[in-house]
Amino acid sequence: MSPNQHLRFLREYHCCHYVYLLFFFFLSYLNCTTLAKLTLSTIFSDNLILPAKPLRANIFGKTTSGKNVKIQVQLELCSKTTTISTITCVEDIRAEGTSTNENGAFEIVLPEREAIEFEIGSNTLPQFWKLTITDTSDSSTLKFNNILFGDIYFATGQSNLMFGTWKAREFAKMKSEASKYPHLRMYSVKFDIDSAAPTETIEGVPGFDGWKISSDALVQGLNRNAGTSRDVFVPPSAVAYSFGKGIQDILSQQQLSSSKKVVPIGIIVSLARGAGIISWISKNANSDPTCTDVWLDTSQTALKWGSIPRTRKSHLWNAIVYPLLRFPVRGYLWYHGSYDRQVAEQFGDKYLASYACLQKAMIRDYRNKWQKYDKVNGIGNFITVSAHPAKYRKKFDQEKAVVLFRIAQASPQYDASIDGAGIIPTYE
Repeated sequence: MSPNQHLRFLREYHCCHYVYLLFFFFLSYLNCTTLAKLTLSTIFSDNLILPAKPLRANIFGKTTSGKNVKIQVQLELCSKTTTISTITCVEDIRAEGTSTNENGAFEIVLPEREAIEFEIGSNTLPQFWKLTITDTSDSSTLKFNNILFGDIYFATGQSNLMFGTWKAREFAKMKSEASKYPHLRMYSVKFDIDSAAPTETIEGVPGFDGWKISSDALVQGLNRNAGTSRDVFVPPSAVAYSFGKGIQDILSQQQLSSSKKVVPIGIIVSLARGAGIISWISKNANSDPTCTDVWLDTSQTALKWGSIPRTRKSHLWNAIVYPLLRFPVRGYLWYHGSYDRQVAEQFGDKYLASYACLQKAMIRDYRNKWQKYDKVNGIGNFITVSAHPAKYRKKFDQEKAVVLFRIAQASPQYDASIDGAGIIPTYE
């Protein structure tokens, strides 16, 4: 072969070689884009707590396979042996459903399941579930481990929920006891997110995605170095964590048996800094006919926290409440009032009546919208943490305003038409 022939051969070989490679990558791309891909809300993760009886767990998400695709859900109950470090799993629940639209959305409601109770002080869980979701069109799966059934509470409201456990006065005690509560778990929603229309997706706090088990590392703040600014939320919320732990402690103390077993507790924390109640409730609640006559338009105050407007009706509801409606909860913890209390100091009794009315509308609306998965039509306890009595403005009658606003917050528990409402007073 002459030098010119050899050169021509190399050129032709490399040209064909490159064409082949390009063709191979193109086929690979087509293959990848046609494969089904399951996506679930970020609230589904390892260490998840699903709602126990009388509520029914709901598995929801999307598949890129499109409409009319069968989705299967399997839950295996796993047991650890005490003498041998082995885990045995058997199928406990199998359910299936079909994607209902071209976007591949599916929703599968599971049968009721009793919670397995655990003893406080034991840092090992002898039983748990594994969850597998399968797209039958191509057998693609999503798997989650170490799942429990229990009671879930939705903790929502103002920036005081941002106060981390690692800043608490009783931090040392909380940290030393944290590992005794592996059946207490928390999910923290990314905060200060608002939207003009209801959204389907939810995000966890960056660096804190998914459900977290109570532990000394959690209480210490998993991403504590990010918390030097008051504008950064470093979970877990001290108020929400103490609430969940307190429920389990009280339930344990009420038992007469020596075992002191309790139901697992899950806390979903969804907060925003200093927003008025009208931002936290749906359009339906904001349009409650019993409240319209007493509602005071406060748009002229235009109070903000940074870039977050505080008087946008339903914007927080749309962004960080609505996406969670398909995840059933047993009750609510509402810590709120800083913004509305300041406005009440300025505008007086008319605004206080408005707040009391809208809070009752909020309770009815939350319960109604989360009721879909409750077979016994349960109420859902609604616990309000009162606005703290710290002073904001010296030119108003602070003492009187605080007392009257806290009375307005407590009004639901004195309303005969609202059961299961209570209030936790605060002091600073």
